[in-house]
Amino acid sequence: MTTRILSLALALLGTFLVFTAPARACWDGFYARVGDVEEMGGDDQWDVEAVRLRATWLGRIDALLPADGHVMIEHGYVTIEANGVTHDRQWTDGRYLTLFREVALAVGASSTTIQHARSLSTPVYVVQTGSFLDAPLARTEARAISDRDDVLHGFLEAGGFPADNPEAHVVTVASARQLHRVYVGAFVDRDEARDLAARLGQGAFVRTL
Repeated sequence: MTTRILSLALALLGTFLVFTAPARACWDGFYARVGDVEEMGGDDQWDVEAVRLRATWLGRIDALLPADGHVMIEHGYVTIEANGVTHDRQWTDGRYLTLFREVALAVGASSTTIQHARSLSTPVYVVQTGSFLDAPLARTEARAISDRDDVLHGFLEAGGFPADNPEAHVVTVASARQLHRVYVGAFVDRDEARDLAARLGQGAFVRTL
């Protein structure tokens, strides 16, 4: 009996340790939020075009919502809360336009609201800390920034396994000579980007992605 009780206690302790560990230690994938629209998915790397696309469409969907509205998109399933009613949907084709139409229908958005929301394009701001001809130097700076405790992801956190997703990213720009820029975060609120630039210090500045 004593052995059985001891085994049960150890199992409960193991469960406690797993579920009380920091979330980012066991989470793998991406998370984005614009207004009252959240999206969560599997392994997805930080990519300039994907960041712009996600910001624009989540912003458009947010513009459809009434004051009490909220949308949660998670691994192909969508929960839409509006006007005291909850709607569950499957997002099978992965196209934001399809999702936009589903949300507009579920919340009963007017044609004027739909037209306005569809026309929106959400700008994304990043903090640039450096521009390098040498890619390894750029990667070294990005790693050093991501190791800090005072930097932010902004509206989107993305990466992959292991789940410690970086805040700083190296983006290569094609020009007469290839430049490797270090961008930190991705913000739909310019003031948040400015605050981060001030925190990162000399040489850091805000630019549109």
